[in-house]
Amino acid sequence: ILYYLCDMLVVDVNNYDLIPRNPREASQIQKNKENFVFFVPDHEENRKINDFVKHLGGLSTATGEVDLVEEIVQTRVKNQYREWDIKYDKKFVHFRHITKRITPEGTQTGLFFITNDGFLNFKPLVNNPKCKELKIKLTHIKCILKYRHLFHNNALQVWKFHGKRCKLLVFDDEKTRDAIFNFLYEKLPYIRNYIERLDVMTEKWVKGQVNNFDYLMYLNTVASRSVNDLAQYPIFPWVIGDYTSSKLDLNNPKSFRDLRKPVGALNPSKLKKFKSRYEDMQNESGHELPFMYGSHYSTPAIILYFLIRQIPDFTLKLQNGAFGPGDRIFRSIEQGWWSCLNIGPDVKELIPEFYDNNGDFLLNTDEIDLGITQDNELIDDVVLPAWASTSQEFCQKMRMALESDYVSSELHHWIDLIFGYKQSGPASVEAHNVFYNITYEENIDWSQIPKEDRPGLELQIQEFGQCPQQLFQQPHPRRQSRGMLLNNPVKECFFPDERQVVMKKIMISSQEVERLKTELDNVNKMHRENLARQNNEFKIHDKRRKKQIDRLKKQHQDELEGLKTKLEKLERESGGNDGKENQEANAEKEEEYKTAIEELKENHKKELAKYV
Repeated sequence: ILYYLCDMLVVDVNNYDLIPRNPREASQIQKNKENFVFFVPDHEENRKINDFVKHLGGLSTATGEVDLVEEIVQTRVKNQYREWDIKYDKKFVHFRHITKRITPEGTQTGLFFITNDGFLNFKPLVNNPKCKELKIKLTHIKCILKYRHLFHNNALQVWKFHGKRCKLLVFDDEKTRDAIFNFLYEKLPYIRNYIERLDVMTEKWVKGQVNNFDYLMYLNTVASRSVNDLAQYPIFPWVIGDYTSSKLDLNNPKSFRDLRKPVGALNPSKLKKFKSRYEDMQNESGHELPFMYGSHYSTPAIILYFLIRQIPDFTLKLQNGAFGPGDRIFRSIEQGWWSCLNIGPDVKELIPEFYDNNGDFLLNTDEIDLGITQDNELIDDVVLPAWASTSQEFCQKMRMALESDYVSSELHHWIDLIFGYKQSGPASVEAHNVFYNITYEENIDWSQIPKEDRPGLELQIQEFGQCPQQLFQQPHPRRQSRGMLLNNPVKECFFPDERQVVMKKIMISSQEVERLKTELDNVNKMHRENLARQNNEFKIHDKRRKKQIDRLKKQHQDELEGLKTKLEKLERESGGNDGKENQEANAEKEEEYKTAIEELKENHKKELAKYV
């Protein structure tokens, strides 16, 4: 800064960067040298400039981008604390902490506090339209759950009674998080009734009282997976293995993927290479933790790969303003499955949208320019398998497959791989389910990692993928039957997943389907009999109506003929009698007969109208 006087600020910029955002190309940087002059007539802006100048020394001495951001954040924190102390009295507040709120758009740093008047507050430190202030009345909180973020047990998930998504808040340490968790549990004792224990929910699933989708969402939630966190998005399996047939046969086991194996082990030739690498690492000195898969089944890049049409701005943010090469964009279901089977590092699983969505995420409704492939094919909507004509039909058939008899009887094997005892240890080696070491929580001891090395490791963990919290130490029990009809539901069973899934969806067993089919046939038979009876009654009524009409026609015709005969007789008599008085009398009678004839015709029409 050259000088700041009155309402004018002059800044000497030795070197500044221009970074134009182009979604189709990588960001380009242009360097320039120039002086800037700003006029600041507003008093409030003057105060902000003064605050900035005061902290210029700290900003100027920052040795890198991390230090610079830290200095800016700390400056903002001090200003917020000062404003907060003016607005609030400390004795009216239970907690006050610098907290991070995790959303799909990114991480927001803000001030968290709970006031005595019963409100949970989060005030962002950055003035951004997307960073909205959060204020929740405590009595509107439905459920809270502890959450693991970047292998730190320092986060909370908060659900509202009428909220679409939970709020994900990250605190400085586990002690702070637990203090707030315990405070809310004491203040709101009812919230502990809205989440089932793991053993209870597993027993319900085994007995067929919970469907497969809801159970997987429940496991994802208690294992610290959330749609707010792209680094720990809910994981769902590929269950269908046939994307080439014209018809999908869910009664044929060959239509399904082998749920006993991870994606990387489905192709024997591909697995052979992974096993060879693992053995080579075992034989090499210095490799304490060998692995088979250097990539992971769930990462932010994979989530955005599937959701690129629904949230394209997130993809641009992750990839520096570019969608990437056309051949790497999600463009076909069949091609995506083929890639998992044949391309070396591709071991991705699916996301819940494939099973609980109308398929909008597969459509390019915003007409985004996603480019073309190397074969000059335009990338637009995702190409569906031949057995699905619309994206909605595709997701419906995927859901039918997930809830099918075959998947219900095999799903516990996949749960062992992702959430269970085959996730790590000797069982994972035997199951060919070993991933890069930093994707496992047990391999990260933050107390042994220097503070300056933690940001880089956290970034690696966020981008490379994280295995869910291990929920089961023993083999997961097999589902006993597919019957999922709740006979006597005592209360709503709340699943704290991000769609506020409540166990109201009741899947019907195959026996129940047969019963309904029989009942439907009986209803159709009864309907046909009623229709035949009504048709017969209508025919009888129609015959009676025709007879009545014919009778009325004959009656009116006879009356009409009688009047016409009288009229003709009168005309003959009047023609032979020249008396003036007789002629006038006959004329009056003739007029009466004509009027009577017209009235008779009109009455005839009205009588007939009753039967038509």
